[in-house]
Amino acid sequence: MMHYIQNLRTLATTPARADALAIAEAGLAAIDTETVLRNTLRLAGDTLTIQGTQFSLGDFRHIYVVGFGKVACTAALTLEELLAGRVADGAVVGIKEKVCQVVDTYAGTHPLPSSLNYTATRHIEEVARRATADDLVLVVVSGGGSALLCSSMSECEQGTRLFSSFLPSGGTIEELNIVRKHISTLKGGGLAKTLYPATVASLVFSDVPGGDMAAVASGPTCQDSSTIDDARAIIERYQLGTFNLVETPKDDKYFTNVHNFLVASNEVALEAMAAEATKRGYQSEILAKTQYATPEETQSLLTKQAAPGTVYLVGGETKLVIPDNCTGKGGRNDYLALHMLEALMPGQVFVSLASDGKDNTTAAGALADAETARKAAQAGLNVTDYEPCRNSFPFFDTVGDHIVTGPLESNVSDLMMLLNPGHTSKRQPAPIESITAEVIKDSRGKDTIAVTVAVGGETGTFSVPSGASTGSREVHAKPAKEAVRIVKKVVAPALCGHNVHDQQGLDERLHTLDSTPLFDVIGGNTALGVSVAALKASAAVQGVEPWQYVAEL
Repeated sequence: MMHYIQNLRTLATTPARADALAIAEAGLAAIDTETVLRNTLRLAGDTLTIQGTQFSLGDFRHIYVVGFGKVACTAALTLEELLAGRVADGAVVGIKEKVCQVVDTYAGTHPLPSSLNYTATRHIEEVARRATADDLVLVVVSGGGSALLCSSMSECEQGTRLFSSFLPSGGTIEELNIVRKHISTLKGGGLAKTLYPATVASLVFSDVPGGDMAAVASGPTCQDSSTIDDARAIIERYQLGTFNLVETPKDDKYFTNVHNFLVASNEVALEAMAAEATKRGYQSEILAKTQYATPEETQSLLTKQAAPGTVYLVGGETKLVIPDNCTGKGGRNDYLALHMLEALMPGQVFVSLASDGKDNTTAAGALADAETARKAAQAGLNVTDYEPCRNSFPFFDTVGDHIVTGPLESNVSDLMMLLNPGHTSKRQPAPIESITAEVIKDSRGKDTIAVTVAVGGETGTFSVPSGASTGSREVHAKPAKEAVRIVKKVVAPALCGHNVHDQQGLDERLHTLDSTPLFDVIGGNTALGVSVAALKASAAVQGVEPWQYVAEL
């Protein structure tokens, strides 16, 4: 099973940590680009259905694909596969190029725009201008699109200045996007105007808390309600500098054939996390989907209720103001984890991570709990030495509790979680899929058996010798080849489908299969190999080491 969190096994040193990380993994899996598109688009004959809206593909002369943002290149490849040769042409700009059949993919720069972004955008505009009333255009809109979609070199230059001056200002992402819309001819509905009168199906992967589609990538296919005066007021309020502003399209006609679909958002991730928490025996609650608050406010929201056996979830972003003359290293998420650390009760686990894997550093975020505090104390670290200048990265780097995913495409803002221990059972039944065995050589060159149990994309393997002792009270073993045959012909048919987490029930079934006190029938080596292999598979499914799993039995 692929893990999005690369250091999951290293971090999962307690059952509560393992639960928290598995819940976070569920959120990341739910917003995977290919998964989202395959779950959202349905093609039956010539009818394409997107969230209940049907498009008769036979009515269109051409189908084009354009896109921008972190998911754009992967989305283009997936759309080509889903539409099975129906895409006529296209151009997208993302972070990493993909090899498509007809859609040209370009890699741009993010978060600061460059000439690469402008060149790619010119190709997107060329495709857009070819679209007519007889054509369908699929537009992929995703996080990062505000920087990657650049209609002119002037916009690229202004966008760079705007980002650099706005970052330390304390302004909101909504305010930033209002200004972005008014230094561009494509944002704020400008692309919809360029595509008019074609039919447009815009697939929006929202990185904005609450999923406001007009704010994602600065809303190229959404009608804009803000004005030049709004942008000018924001520039003056935060003293951002001088910018050349343009008005966004206001005529309703440009949007009559535009269909905007919200296909991925922090709500999708949060609901997947809540479902995983429920599977693990917790009561889950999404406290906020649009949180944009200070660390103190988020701490208050999460800690004012801490019922045992609960998981509280929050989506959004932390409002982080950098004090003057501070050069601390870190991001919103590991700083929030640092801020939360001293407020945590024993047993609680807090996780905060950027859904795109980049918390302004090489880490996605951080995990904090009593184990973090213990390691910090051992290293002589004091939170108060790191918090004032937001110097959170070196703190978590030292204690080893950064969450590392590497860059991820989908960005649905940040995901925050407080896990409160005390539930009665966390293990969702996981049926054993297969039990196999083979003869291998031990370190002395003797035949022994290796049993493998597979379940949920994970496996557990354990090796057992046939044994040479014949004491009257010793469990009897079978020759290796005979033991392999018994595993395949007797044990596997009886135990496949059994819940791998039910260790006691599994061992009882092994005794029932044999019916003798010392395993005269199936062999003690067979029984031990299957039992321990199943235990290791169960631990792997839950993302913990076998010793941690055994400690909970």
